[in-house]
Amino acid sequence: MASDEQVADIRRMVAEPTADTYTDDALKTMIDAAANLNTLAADIWTEKAAQYAELVDTKEGSSSRALGSLYDQALKMAKGFQDRDKASSSPAGRSRVRQIERP
Repeated sequence: MASDEQVADIRRMVAEPTADTYTDDALKTMIDAAANLNTLAADIWTEKAAQYAELVDTKEGSSSRALGSLYDQALKMAKGFQDRDKASSSPAGRSRVRQIERP
């Protein structure tokens, strides 16, 4: 079972400080099902991108809003967490230990 600390961590990772979108119980279920927190954060950012996909940039007079960039930024966050996950799961190179020879 996921801990309260893990829920707090994932909330920080996905910028969801309140339970408005994801309840603590929902996040605990998602954490238990995920391989790790980076994978889950990438999945949540991808969900957010899907929500932002229909937003468009608007311009009225001298005022403008680039809401379409929310989609791009959410996908960049998802990719960032996917890259972290790949980096942490890739096997490290073999290390060698040998005796020091001194003259």
